[in-house]
Amino acid sequence: VSRMPPSSKAHENNIMYAGQKVAASLKAWAVGSIANLALYQYATMPTGSLGVAFAGHPLMDFAGILFTGFEVADLVLGLGYGFLDATHIVHHILHIAICALARATCGFGLLAATLMAQETSGLPLNYYLLMRHRAPDHWSTRAAQVAFAGAFFLWRLLVGTYGTYHFVYHARDHLPADIPSAQARLLGASLVAANVLQWYWGVTIGKMAARVLRADGFADDRTTEEAALALGLGRVLL
Repeated sequence: VSRMPPSSKAHENNIMYAGQKVAASLKAWAVGSIANLALYQYATMPTGSLGVAFAGHPLMDFAGILFTGFEVADLVLGLGYGFLDATHIVHHILHIAICALARATCGFGLLAATLMAQETSGLPLNYYLLMRHRAPDHWSTRAAQVAFAGAFFLWRLLVGTYGTYHFVYHARDHLPADIPSAQARLLGASLVAANVLQWYWGVTIGKMAARVLRADGFADDRTTEEAALALGLGRVLL
């Protein structure tokens, strides 16, 4: 922290705040990389392997453990240092509960890959959140906003929409026998609702990026903060 420009927000000069952003970036890189590798493996499978896509995947089992472990640690440290408001606390708890449920079923490998690959968009987002009050006019801070918008479009809108479509369209014929149909229907409805939320925020984030590219200045901080929270809420629904 001492080597970075000071933030105009006092709490962001706490070493734990900066450490959380670095840890979140490492988590996004690790989970996103594993999930993207799994997506490549699914994409190169022979046609007619739909049943495999609904089974478990060892890479996603490992990524799920990393993701859940980070959420638990982030919740404990965030509570200890006062970095989390009530909304974020609820969202962390829901994350942990949903991840535990997903691990209990040990299935839906392709769906898990499409969801966790979306962590890739967290890399530019975390950098922006770390630097926005330290060097708001620096080219890298502006670039991070635009990169976040691009990553959001690619992973959360394109890949995320495909994951929702694949599950909803094929679950009836390829759902594992040990997964209750009611649970699958609830998951499908949650996927659709979350996907609508992602597209809603995608429009807002696209406008934000357009303003930055036109050099009209940054979007309101609240816009990006709400988008970041929406990413978490979207994963909760998913």
